[in-house]
Amino acid sequence: MIKHRRSIEFKEMFARLPQHIQKEATEAFKLLQENPANPILHFKEFRSSGGGIHNDGTFSVRVTSNYRALGTEVNRNPQTIVWFFIGDHSAYMKVAHAKTTYTPKSGAARPQKR
Repeated sequence: MIKHRRSIEFKEMFARLPQHIQKEATEAFKLLQENPANPILHFKEFRSSGGGIHNDGTFSVRVTSNYRALGTEVNRNPQTIVWFFIGDHSAYMKVAHAKTTYTPKSGAARPQKR
């Protein structure tokens, strides 16, 4: 069973969402906990072809037809994902394709060191 945690930034983004999206997001995350394989969620490890976030352990989930969330795996046993982004598809694409990676300790996105 996957454990899901929300970062401070995620909670702040969530609070700024319209109330009806907050409700749908809450339902989507309940479904994610019950059945991550549900095809409605499109829950998957994220891979970017554009050089953005593509490290092992970055996951995306569909919240609504226009909203997505991103999380990073911080532990494998038990598997734990910290969700650090939630927003509309346009913002999701900007975050997903940025050359940054999430650092759980600070709760912030940091430039990738190469």
